[in-house]
Amino acid sequence: MLLIVLFPKNNYSRSFLGILLGVLWMASVGHSYYSWQLPKEKIKKNVIIEASIVDDKYAEDIHKFILDVSVFDEKPVSFYAKVNGYYLYQRFEKGQKVRLCVRLSPAHGLQNPFAFDYWRWLVSKNIQATGYIVKCDDNELLIPTTNLSYRIRHRLAQGTPQGEKWLNAILLADRSKLNEADWALLQKTGVAHLFTLSGLHMAVVYMLCLWLSKWLFFTFRRLVRWESGVLLANAPQLLALLFAWGFVSLCGFPLTLVRAAIALSLYVVIVLRNHSMQANQGALLVLAGCLFVFPLSSLGISLYLSFFAVFILLLLIWRFQGPAHTFWQKCLNLVRLQFFLSGFMMLATGSVFQSLHWASFLINLFAIPFVSFVVVPLGCITLLMLMSFPSLGNTLADMLGAMLHQFMMLLDSVPTLSNSIVTFSGVWLALLFLLVVLMIPGIRYRIHGLLFVCLSIGLSLFSLSSSDKWQVKVFDVGQGSSMLIQSGKQAMLVDTGPSYRNRNSAAETIISPFLTAHKLTKNTLGVLTHLDNDHAGGRGFLSDNRIVQRWLSPYEGCVKGAHWKVGKLDVKVLWPSENDVKNNTLSENNLSCVMHITDGNISVLIPGDIEKAAENQLLSSDVDLHADILIAPHHGSKTSSTAPWVNAVSPQYVVFTNGYLNRWGFPHQEVVRRYRNIDSVIYTTAEDGFIQFSMSDTTDDNKKIDVETWFDDMNQRWYKSR
Repeated sequence: MLLIVLFPKNNYSRSFLGILLGVLWMASVGHSYYSWQLPKEKIKKNVIIEASIVDDKYAEDIHKFILDVSVFDEKPVSFYAKVNGYYLYQRFEKGQKVRLCVRLSPAHGLQNPFAFDYWRWLVSKNIQATGYIVKCDDNELLIPTTNLSYRIRHRLAQGTPQGEKWLNAILLADRSKLNEADWALLQKTGVAHLFTLSGLHMAVVYMLCLWLSKWLFFTFRRLVRWESGVLLANAPQLLALLFAWGFVSLCGFPLTLVRAAIALSLYVVIVLRNHSMQANQGALLVLAGCLFVFPLSSLGISLYLSFFAVFILLLLIWRFQGPAHTFWQKCLNLVRLQFFLSGFMMLATGSVFQSLHWASFLINLFAIPFVSFVVVPLGCITLLMLMSFPSLGNTLADMLGAMLHQFMMLLDSVPTLSNSIVTFSGVWLALLFLLVVLMIPGIRYRIHGLLFVCLSIGLSLFSLSSSDKWQVKVFDVGQGSSMLIQSGKQAMLVDTGPSYRNRNSAAETIISPFLTAHKLTKNTLGVLTHLDNDHAGGRGFLSDNRIVQRWLSPYEGCVKGAHWKVGKLDVKVLWPSENDVKNNTLSENNLSCVMHITDGNISVLIPGDIEKAAENQLLSSDVDLHADILIAPHHGSKTSSTAPWVNAVSPQYVVFTNGYLNRWGFPHQEVVRRYRNIDSVIYTTAEDGFIQFSMSDTTDDNKKIDVETWFDDMNQRWYKSR
């Protein structure tokens, strides 16, 4: 890419060489990522590591660390790991070198549409393993933190009781002290980007340093009567750039700030060498530099949002460029740029994250100028004072901390205009494209943009229109179960997956975005096979947010003899009997609601967590247990799926809903072998992610079942290995 930018003319050999070098570089990056793999015999086993703490975050009683591991099981290595520490007696901090006893697993994450891709995020951060710290005598601090960043954080902690956490975040890229309520506030108001050091902060730091450097060199030249030359003329820019990189070092080289510093460095070099370069060539050159230094950042969405913001900013400047002779005209141009940029970025983030807070647009119109022209400049001055005159720096830090504290309290008191609006990404992107086109002069381009928007909206609506197919969608919720049965515009959610004490539930992060994106929140019936947390943990969230309002369970009508319809599907409950539930003679697992779903030809059996006792009673009854698709009982435990049960159901497809490397070893190999002996096709959510079965209207002689998995069909990625 560098060669293509530097030699833009019709030089096909250089263009081909540039593309080839880019491909080889990315291939080498993939090879480097997999150059070290966690040994199978060490997975989830206690091992001793030595590592430097790259990043840390503290939430309630959990420490979350990103480690640069240098020693693994007494052997030199080099890889990154993300680990959690629960109730640690010693608090470790960023920059320290530590020895820890940990249990690690390969990088992995839940795989579902419309949900955050944690696995992709791990790879974008070059993290190859995740796990947790085990309490043992080997956990110790090897080398304490003595760098300048630590000393400044320590000084801030001594003199800034109010707003210290916000100052650390906005000045030093240290967000370890932000708690869950703080993150919720940032998300609600849409100002989280202001507390992530980026090009905005880098630009302010550079301009302040440039102004200071010019003043210093001007004063020096007047004192020594040194005639101006090329070196002296360029010195302020170079010194300001050096200060900017010093700021990056002070903050611990965060990715977003390094990316901005690379762009700034290229800009300074181009300006000093008097090169003429078009804006698109400069943007490609910066992108090439960023990908060369941080190639895996191409998997993160922040890279694309950053460059989209730069593109929109350049487009707006080109579109609205005009004479600005007075101070007020310049202010008006800045306000106009801010207004349109906020609107474009709101639509961009809404299309990416499938959610949009209208209040964030209005809040950012005020918050961005406040942070850009007040907080960051004062913060830079505060940092300089803390390094040179600590007492004066502490006074400034107290003032700025109190200001930030009051600012965040003000944001917390602002009611959101609406919770969120979630819609199809195609419509958002079409609207975004239309607005971009409208910024370009020329009626022809505007007509083309309008036609594109209409076509995109039509295709989006057509793709979501009802058809004759009905579907079974099995979510990847970790160690738990949740599936959606959909027929036309009606749906039935069976189980909700687990909830966690210190994390969001699967219902909030996986099920709710999916139902909302497909507009199924008003016509969805909720059924809980039983009330264990791994099956019913998300009911509270879905009910409280009115996503699913009607529920059935063994204690609420899901008993033998009950039946209802979901679209064209017949749902019949085979187990348990009402007397079993009232008398409570069976275990919670064996009281699971067993449902048989059919369109008259293709059938699905969902047995919850029933075990051998319930299976035997069902086998002794006169019900027909045969099904084409079976959700394996109890996640594949050896207490279920007895040989008679397997033979009676005789499914064509079997799905095991279980977590990756779960501690119970589900599905049990003996159980898997039983299903394989009858030629069943086996899927597991841990290995296949989200699984979708699509059934069309068929005859008895032609059962057409199409199967797609998130892992192999919907979202293939090079870093996913079995």
